[in-house]
Amino acid sequence: MTGLIITFVICTCLLSLSISNYLLLKTATTFFHLSLWVNVVICNIISYVNYNFEIILFLFYISRFRSFFKRFIIITKL
Repeated sequence: MTGLIITFVICTCLLSLSISNYLLLKTATTFFHLSLWVNVVICNIISYVNYNFEIILFLFYISRFRSFFKRFIIITKL
């Protein structure tokens, strides 16, 4: 979850930086703006993958806990 928050903050900073540069420095090169927008898109993809990875880990731990709990019940019934 911490990685998701850090990535979101970085993406927000890059997005605000690119918007402010677009509004304040209209004479800047198009390549500069394009590279910033590409960075924002890459950060959003990374945050999406990170979020899905954390969900998969959470589900994996739940399934491991369920199997452990089933074994614990079987042992206590014996």
